[in-house]
Amino acid sequence: VFDIFTTGDIRIIDSEISASHYRTSRIKLQGSEVLIRNSTIWSGTRNTESGSACYYANSETTCINAGAHRYTYTYLTLVADNLTVEDSDLKATSEMTSTTTNYGAYNYWRRAHTYVDIDVEYDMEVHDSLILGYVRNNGINSQNSPAYLDNDMKTDNLEVLNSTLKNSWYSGGDDGTNTFDVDIESGGGDIDIRDSWLGPFSSNGGIEIRETNYTLYISNSTLRMNINACLD
Repeated sequence: VFDIFTTGDIRIIDSEISASHYRTSRIKLQGSEVLIRNSTIWSGTRNTESGSACYYANSETTCINAGAHRYTYTYLTLVADNLTVEDSDLKATSEMTSTTTNYGAYNYWRRAHTYVDIDVEYDMEVHDSLILGYVRNNGINSQNSPAYLDNDMKTDNLEVLNSTLKNSWYSGGDDGTNTFDVDIESGGGDIDIRDSWLGPFSSNGGIEIRETNYTLYISNSTLRMNINACLD
C-alpha cells in the first residue's frame, strides 16, 4: 500500500513508485495540484499458484474461508483538482498465471481484478505518456477464469497528446468484465485528443459529455469508445 493524501500539491519527478507482485496492491495519490513527470507509477499483482482444490458442492464462500482461493486485487487511484502527466507510465496490472483446471469433484477458485480510478475536478492533461489498466487470468473454468478490469476517469477538461490510455484484458475462459469510461462534466470546457489511443484494446468504452457547451477536437487518434454528449 502506497498512499499520499494532502490538501497541497504533489510533484513526482524523475521517480519510480512500484508496489507489484503481491496479491493485493494499492497506490493512491490525492492532492490539489498533482504533477507526474518523467516517472513510473506501477500498482501490480501477480499470482502463480493454483490454490487448493475445493469440493464442488462447497460454496465459493466456504472455499474462501478455507483459504483455497487465489484472488488478486490491484488499485490505482488519482484524485486532484488538476492533474498533469508528462513523459510517464502509470500502470495498474493484475496477473493470474496458473492454468490448473478443475478435476473430478474438485474446483479451483481464482480471479484477477484491476481498478483504475482518476477523479479530477478541473483539468486533466496527459502528454507523451501511458495510462494502462491490465488484467490477465489464464484459467479456463468458470471458477478460475474471471478477469475484471474497470477504468474510470472523470474530469472537466481533458487534453491527451501523443499518449495511450487503454485497457488490456484477457480471460482464458472469456469470463469477467472490461470497462473503460470517461466522464466529462464541464460546464463549458475542452476535450483535445491528438496523436493518441483512448479506450480498451479489444472492446469498447464510452465518453460521456454531460453539458452542451464544450469544444471537442480529435486528430490522428484512435478512440475505441462510444461518444455520448449533451446528457444533462
